[in-house]
Formats: sequence, C-alpha cells, structure tokens
Amino acid sequence: MAKSKVILLTLVLLISVAFKVSAAASTVSIMDTDVSQGESVTVSVDIDGVVDVVGAHILLEYDSSVVQVTVTDDNGIDSVTIDLSSIGGSSSTVMSKLGGTDIWTVTTSVSSGTSKGTHNLQVSATDTNGNTNTDVSIDLVVVENRDVNEDGTCNLGDGAYLSNGVLDVPGYEDLLEGASDVDGDATIDIDDGAYLLNHKLNIQEYSTLH
Repeated sequence: MAKSKVILLTLVLLISVAFKVSAAASTVSIMDTDVSQGESVTVSVDIDGVVDVVGAHILLEYDSSVVQVTVTDDNGIDSVTIDLSSIGGSSSTVMSKLGGTDIWTVTTSVSSGTSKGTHNLQVSATDTNGNTNTDVSIDLVVVENRDVNEDGTCNLGDGAYLSNGVLDVPGYEDLLEGASDVDGDATIDIDDGAYLLNHKLNIQEYSTLH
C-alpha cells in the first residue's frame, strides 16, 4: 500500500484585526498545510481588502474531539478504522471519508475513568483489493480536566495559570484549553479561573468541576 500519514487536527481560526476598511470586502485567509504528530509548521495569513493595518491578534484553536488521518493507495481505499478501546471506545471504530479528499475522520470522546497519559490509537486502512496497512497510529494525550498547565497535578497554581492565560499575560500562552472550561458554560474566561481557585480552596458551591 502507499503511504499513510497523520495530519493536523481541524483548526478553527479566530481573528480580531484593527484596520481601515477599504471599499471592497475584506478577507482573512490562512494557508492550508499538513503536519505530523509532534511537529511544528509555519503558515501564511493574508488580510485582503484593507489598508493601514494597525495590528492583528490571531488565535488558532482545534476541536480535540475530531481525529483525522490522510490515507492514500494506488488501488483506492475501501475502509479505515481506528482503535479507541484505550479511551473507552470500540477497537474498530469506523472512520468516514470527507468527500473529494483523502481525509478520513471520526469524532470521539474520552470515557470517564480513562487513565491519564499518552494513548496510542492504532489506525487500520484497507484498500479495494483487501490489503490492510496498520503502520499508522495517533498519540492522544489524556489529561485531567483542570490540569491546565499540564504538570500532572491540579492545585492552586492551575487556577492562577488559567486566570493569567485568559488575560493573555505573557508566560501563560500554553494554556490547555481542552481542560479549562471547568464551570461548564462552554466558554473559557476569567470565571473559569475563579471557579478553579475556589474549587481548590474547597468552597462548597464550587465542588463540582465540569
């Protein structure tokens, strides 16, 4: 079979820009790219239809529940499955192909009680001739909800880190957003920092983390 490779998880681009708008409609675009697990990549961001750009703040986020792989084969790919048993899913979870691409995707969640740490998710691709390739796997790191600085321990430092992170304080840029919505309102803001601090201080009304 031809090569298979892991690609970057789906990105959501959130952009705020200070500029003077020209008569034409303005467009913000980011270059498409592939990146393997653990690698970094530089991409171009273009802002068209504006003049005198004063500054731009760009935040890239990803949906951690979406897993995607790119699979190619000279004979065509018939099916792709992924082993999610270590995080509470099926050992042969079927992935779906995105129309017009070689990208196969699945949305999943980590079951309660899943052990923290790195889980190796094996991918199995089968071509139209029945040949199977299991050479590709995805490393998924599971952290405890509220360990926002990923040091393996939840303490008052996480509450402080979360508060500083949402306030864009320098030195707190590596906030783990997937573990940060501790109050369960679907928004990561200063309230989450206060909630986590109160939780670690054992204040009763903050006893539940979401």
